[in-house]
Amino acid sequence: MATVDRIRTAPASDYPMPDELRALAGDEDVLSRDHLVAVAAAAADVYDVDALSLHHHGFRYYARLWRDDRSEAWMICWMQDADTGYHDHDDSSGAVHVHRGQVMEENPLISADGRTSVRVTYGEGSTFSFDGAHIHRMCHTGEDVATTVHVYSPPLGRVGAYDISDAGLLRRRSVPGDVELRPGLGRG
Repeated sequence: MATVDRIRTAPASDYPMPDELRALAGDEDVLSRDHLVAVAAAAADVYDVDALSLHHHGFRYYARLWRDDRSEAWMICWMQDADTGYHDHDDSSGAVHVHRGQVMEENPLISADGRTSVRVTYGEGSTFSFDGAHIHRMCHTGEDVATTVHVYSPPLGRVGAYDISDAGLLRRRSVPGDVELRPGLGRG
């Protein structure tokens, strides 16, 4: 089993991708979305995600699994009411694998029929991907806690945190990639 730093915030040092996952990552400097999906799904088996999980009321526990020059991965433990708020991943594409429980992804939508978002619920075993321009928020949903594995390539440098003002204006604020996302973070 690979080792992991079990702190809530991002460690300053880098941890390489485990050898068991390198064959799934391809040879390119930036992992394709297909490679991200394969690596995210396999990472939960390479790391003992159940043993690393910590579900605590009041915050999302997260731990960096690895970070190297091509990619980085995080394990995130979700409790009821956990919500990232709307955000993008700047120049990084990503994939999310749901190891336990379920999460909901919500995308903002500008529609003539008045719909304001598209919501998709992902259950245990699901994996989805997105490019850096993809704006979404993720929330815990369901009765039980959830655990997800997120893989990004290139590693997150910055993310965009979004907020909708009282006047209905969408605003973006650039924040470091290791800041915990939450609703309202885009307010500046």
